[in-house]
Amino acid sequence: MLGFMLLVAALPAASPSLCPFLIGREWTYRVQPHDTVAAIAQRYGLEPRFVRRQNGLKTKSQLAPGQTLVFNTHHLAPDPRGSVLVVNIPDHRLYRYAKGKLAASYPVGLGESFDETDEQEPKKWQTPVGAYRIEEKRAHPVWNIPPSIQAELKKKGKPVKEQVLPGKDNPLGDYYIGLSAWGYGIHGTIAPWSVGRYSTHGCMRLRNTAIKDVFEHVKVGDRVRILYEPVKVSRLDGHLWVEVAGDPYERYPSLIAIAQTRLKALGWLSMAKPEALRLAATRFRGAAVRVDGAIVPPSRAVPLARPSATGSLTPPATR
Repeated sequence: MLGFMLLVAALPAASPSLCPFLIGREWTYRVQPHDTVAAIAQRYGLEPRFVRRQNGLKTKSQLAPGQTLVFNTHHLAPDPRGSVLVVNIPDHRLYRYAKGKLAASYPVGLGESFDETDEQEPKKWQTPVGAYRIEEKRAHPVWNIPPSIQAELKKKGKPVKEQVLPGKDNPLGDYYIGLSAWGYGIHGTIAPWSVGRYSTHGCMRLRNTAIKDVFEHVKVGDRVRILYEPVKVSRLDGHLWVEVAGDPYERYPSLIAIAQTRLKALGWLSMAKPEALRLAATRFRGAAVRVDGAIVPPSRAVPLARPSATGSLTPPATR
């Protein structure tokens, strides 16, 4: 929600920092009666297309009780570089750090890719990259609707308001963290289904349990970095990891080429198996995988489980 497009250039990073932390896990899930892809995806804070892609399911595929689904929710967490919060737009994920160590991570809703109804400024709602600071913290915030959003509501024939008071109808939820980029912030939501999607007016939207946790662990003046890194690489425990997150704002012609270029620059390209790198950019797009050997899906079925309050399936693991 909120904001208008700042003049911040999202330039490709030729030499991004390595990612020192690995979170998430690989596991299998046995389909329960009445399960659907959408329901399973929402339960675990994933996108339905992410579930379908990893399991080779078509859009209209029906699940059968007892069927085994494979999941990989590994992510490479960026180097904080002194920031308390880091958002990587292609990951649609926010990472929280404490004293330089990864403390937690959360799925986040971000600015929509393109506004097809606006021919002059189709990219106006994209979340801007840059280095910012926390300017304010508000519990039970009032939403002062920006003129840009009022104009959009009027254009769509919807009721136009200047302000929304705290309560169940306030899109900001119960907590708002304002950034030094005027009009942009991190906040809760009354539409939890939108978390993990590109559907806001530029702000960063967290589930209510997640924003409460973030709100309690940050202070005014803390640094926040917003990145656009569609490809991340790292060496952890002697293994080579690559995460091809995607390119929601369509800024790069080839993500595999970016991965190859970055691995070559680091002297690691010869370690990467071509087939593993291809799978990282296709079937496992959006998850970190080892590319120095064959990608082997997990085989152990696990019982139904719910995500933790942070939105992660397991506590973040650092290595």
